[in-house]
Amino acid sequence: MPLRGDSTLDCKEARELTRGFLSGGGALDRRAEWRAHLAACRECDEHYRDTVEMLSRLHRARKGGPEIPSAPGAPARPAQAQTEEPPARRSLIAFSPPPTRVRWKPRKRGGWLALALPFVALAVFGAIGLPGNEVREANALALYGAVEVDQHMIAPGDAARALVRGSQIVVAEKARVRVQDEHSELVLEGEGALQCESFRPLRVRLFGGHLEGHGACTVSTAVGLVECPSGVLEMGIDAEGLYVRPLASGASFRDAAGLRALAPGEEFRARLSLDPATQH
Repeated sequence: MPLRGDSTLDCKEARELTRGFLSGGGALDRRAEWRAHLAACRECDEHYRDTVEMLSRLHRARKGGPEIPSAPGAPARPAQAQTEEPPARRSLIAFSPPPTRVRWKPRKRGGWLALALPFVALAVFGAIGLPGNEVREANALALYGAVEVDQHMIAPGDAARALVRGSQIVVAEKARVRVQDEHSELVLEGEGALQCESFRPLRVRLFGGHLEGHGACTVSTAVGLVECPSGVLEMGIDAEGLYVRPLASGASFRDAAGLRALAPGEEFRARLSLDPATQH
């Protein structure tokens, strides 16, 4: 739903414009709407700032150059992170509804028992799990070389490190790390980085390196969104840009131009610029 103010964009359109601007493209005639949306939407503004920060960090690790500048017309980022929470938005409700009286009606013992049984079962099976159905929590395991998970170094032989939303993983040039949850598994290798966005199934944001996916997964990049409902997916970011090669049917690529279905074995490429000199 579009936000109040001068912006008519919804969050999905705003994030597609963000990816377009950071990749050197984007519809410049919609820049004012995009800026107005970021000013009104805290989540989309944080999404933009996190993307710029991770791209800048990856670029510095590769070339030791300056940080990647913001997209055209984007709000300036402060030198240090703000420690104070922004003021809460005012409610859209102008008045409180009148209090509602609740009348107590006695129930028979059998009625209360019928109501309580589902909650008791939920509490028991939620605590111990169903028989033979163990839940695998999201984690990262170093397979080879040096791997950084949330600013902690792990090496092969170390225990898997638990992941949460927002967890960041950076791998060295010859390193490999496995990221998995209950439904899917990703292997990141080469000089690259990713950030976890959600789990069950896995959804990550890729900033560089080669990625192999097994099971359902969604991967967002600076140029578009790759979705794979099942099977095996190979993709990554190299010197020429983004490449995607699904090995099963159902995979797709979505960007500002729309949705594109990817055939099994097809290699799809899209330009991705990480060099600050090429950013417009």
